[in-house]
This record gives sequence, C-alpha cells and structure tokens, in this order.
Amino acid sequence: MGIYETFSKRQKKLLQAGEPDPYQYDDLPHQFRVQVVHIWNGVIGSWKRHGYSAYEREATSNVLWTIIENQLAREIGVLHLGDSEVDMALNCKQHVLNADVSHALDIIEYSFRLIYKAEPMLTDSKKKESGITQTPDDAIEELNHRFMEHSIGYQFAQQFLTQEIANIT
Repeated sequence: MGIYETFSKRQKKLLQAGEPDPYQYDDLPHQFRVQVVHIWNGVIGSWKRHGYSAYEREATSNVLWTIIENQLAREIGVLHLGDSEVDMALNCKQHVLNADVSHALDIIEYSFRLIYKAEPMLTDSKKKESGITQTPDDAIEELNHRFMEHSIGYQFAQQFLTQEIANIT
C-alpha cells in the first residue's frame, strides 16, 4: 500500500523548502463561481420553461438539473438549494454563487460527475434540444483551467468519475 501525502505534509515540505504554496483553499472568488455557471450552461444546457408539460419534465437538461438539485438539497438538509420551487437550474446556480466553499465544491463535484456519466446516453438531437454545446471532457478541462487561473488549490480528478452516483437511466 502506497503512502498518501496529505495536504499538511505537502505544506510542511514547502515551508521547509522556503517556498510558499501558490494556491489558496479558503475562497472561491465570485468570478470563478460565475465561470462555473457558464460551464454548466454549455455542458448541461438551460432549464426548459414551456409550461408544465411532458416536454419540460423530460428535457435532458431539466432531468440533469433536477437530479443535481434534489441530491444536493437532500445531502445538505434543505428543501431547495435556492429560491425557486420550479427552476432547478436557477437553484443550483444560486447555490454555487452563494454557498460556502465546501458546499460550492460539493455541487461542482457532483454535477461534473453526473454530466460525465450522462453524456454517453445523450443523442445529438437531445444535446441540441437541450442547448448542450460542450462535452464533459472539455468542461472538465475548462473547470481545471479556471481553478488554476484563480490559484485555487483544487482540481476535478479522473478518480471521481468512477465513483457511483445517482441512477440516471
């Protein structure tokens, strides 16, 4: 079994080497959070509002937004992540914009795992109908770039993609 190098061990090594950690872990700047919303819009699509119809309930983007909102609200212990009782995308966006760092990272991680798992099931017509313009791989690459751009010491790693999440089939 390999030795796991913890954050505190890495920090100690950096301090001993006289090099400060270039990343910060205690803040997700507003600009970064807004960029996450833009990535979501490209990779999940927008919430479809055409009245409460079968089309609206079954739209790919609505299904994904609903899964994200329901799972995270349940885990956090709230009824909704935001102010809306009908627009789950808005709730998710409000949450990532306003939540503390750990809850914002929770929804970012969960949403990216979900979209990665859902993508193989989406036909080109479903993607077009939902306004999906970005692949999960591109979205993950952009997310990791945004983490680095803002000197945030996190990244979305491949290991998270294999963990079991909500059943979306």
